[in-house]
Formats: sequence, structure tokens, C-alpha cells
Amino acid sequence: MVQLADKLQSADAIVSGSPVYFRNVTGRLKVFMNRTRWLHMKKNLLEGKLGAAIAHAALRKCGQEMTQLLIEGFLLSHGLHIVEACEPNRPI
Repeated sequence: MVQLADKLQSADAIVSGSPVYFRNVTGRLKVFMNRTRWLHMKKNLLEGKLGAAIAHAALRKCGQEMTQLLIEGFLLSHGLHIVEACEPNRPI
């Protein structure tokens, strides 16, 4: 976890994603999220970085929105600025 924490702190942006398992993130991602708590408690070491969340499911209406919100909530709790998706071919 120390090596991952070093990489998170040196990154300009953090993209986190998960397949959807019963309208939630995978167990492995949840454990990772829980293990980053100390980064938040120690002066919010990730604050100000850019963050993005990705959720994928095989079928429609399988909880992608809930999973996306869970990941975004995790990133927001660390003080990241969420980058919102835009439609392809749409001018920025």
C-alpha cells in the first residue's frame, strides 16, 4: 500500500473504475478505498488532484449509476475535483 500511496500522491489525476457487482464496486476496490483512509486523515494528501470514475456492467440497468456515484464519492472524500464525462463529438 505504501508504494500505491506514493504513486497516488505523485499523480496529477486519478482514474478509478470497477465492474458492477450487485450495484456496487468489487470487493478488491472497496478494500483499496478503505486502505486509503490514512491519506485523508493526514492533511488530505490527495486534495486538489483531478479524478474520474468508470463503472461497467454487461447489461443495462444493472447498477452502473450507483457504482459510479460510489466511486465519485470516494474521490470527492479525498478532495479530488471530478472530471465529468461529455458526449463524443460534442464541442467542449
